[in-house]
Amino acid sequence: MLRLELKKMLKTPANLIIIGAAVIFNFILSYLPVTYESCMILENGQPVLLKGYAALAQLREIHGNVTGEVTPDLLAEGLNEYNTVLEEYHVSSPEDLPDGVYSSRIGPYYRLLHMLREAYADPKTGIPKGLEELTEEDLKQFETVRFNRLNTLMEQENRPEPVRKEAAKMYQSTRTPLQCYPYFSSNVLDYELLVLFMVMVCGVILAAPVFSIDYQTGADDIQRCTKNGMTKLALVKCASVLIIVSVLYVFSAAVFFLMARWFYGTTALNSDIQTYLSLFAFEPWTIGQLMKYMAIAGYICTVSSVLFTMMLSASIHTSAKAIGISLLGLFMPILLDTFFGSGITDWIITLLPSCGLMLQCSFYYAIHSLSFLSVGTIAVATERAMTLFEMIGIPVYFLLTLRIYKKLSI
Repeated sequence: MLRLELKKMLKTPANLIIIGAAVIFNFILSYLPVTYESCMILENGQPVLLKGYAALAQLREIHGNVTGEVTPDLLAEGLNEYNTVLEEYHVSSPEDLPDGVYSSRIGPYYRLLHMLREAYADPKTGIPKGLEELTEEDLKQFETVRFNRLNTLMEQENRPEPVRKEAAKMYQSTRTPLQCYPYFSSNVLDYELLVLFMVMVCGVILAAPVFSIDYQTGADDIQRCTKNGMTKLALVKCASVLIIVSVLYVFSAAVFFLMARWFYGTTALNSDIQTYLSLFAFEPWTIGQLMKYMAIAGYICTVSSVLFTMMLSASIHTSAKAIGISLLGLFMPILLDTFFGSGITDWIITLLPSCGLMLQCSFYYAIHSLSFLSVGTIAVATERAMTLFEMIGIPVYFLLTLRIYKKLSI
């Protein structure tokens, strides 16, 4: 029976178009981050702009020497090179340097210099301290300064005491010293999120008409009266959709991860996320671990959204209406985030099944935006709350789907 239901779904032209388009766009999106790479180099004293894979190869070579532990010595090396280059060319800002000089001389230390600006920002105003004002003695206190700066940052944003304590607790678990390896573009993480989001949308579109189309055509009237009707039929429909969506999701996530590792190398994936996203990202993960977390949490989000959609489909009698309402429910986190402020809206968004992959509302952006949910003395990082609620939603939406389908009177 499951085989027949899978065959029925895979023989539907609209479903084949959706699945085929998802596969094609997956390869396109997996390669796109490389096309945005650019690098200005000097050849015979003349600036030459490299793009695409050639630029990526050059960037990996340039950044290859700035690798390993973010120690005071490595920070001092980057700061000295920064000051030396500005003095050598008699400029006060990197923007005034000749073409190609920044990429080849200062570019390899960009991540380190950015961390210094974040760590040594004014504790009252948050304005970054000028790099020329830092001394080697300051850099020796980098680890202490970054932990202290987190506390002042939370105070500047008027975060409740439970949030401050939980943030400090999570941040204490980050690696000391931080690890930074050859070049990796944070654009890759944006595109991974986009790939997973695309699969979730496809899954919702595939799931929306599963029950409602049979209501609309009258086929369900007959199916309910058969030996395998009612609960067993509902189980098979749910299983068939989840199998197709799961295969599509695993394929898409695997292709993206393998292509990212091929282009950027496995070493770059060992960098701590604090060196690429934000110095004050709380999770103690490397880039590779973050990509795996996004894939696993994204799958939970996708399954939850698909089952939520099937719950809607089981209660709606026309396929067009089911697809429309399902897409509205899918994009509801973005709509709420756009038109309403924070506060109770943050809780509502987090409770919605699709929020984890909803681009600017997603757990990826929550990870480096100091985002917490708090009530009373309890504070939870938003990305963890999203994943928890979506895990709880899976059995809830599944059981509600079975109950609604079984009790529905046509």
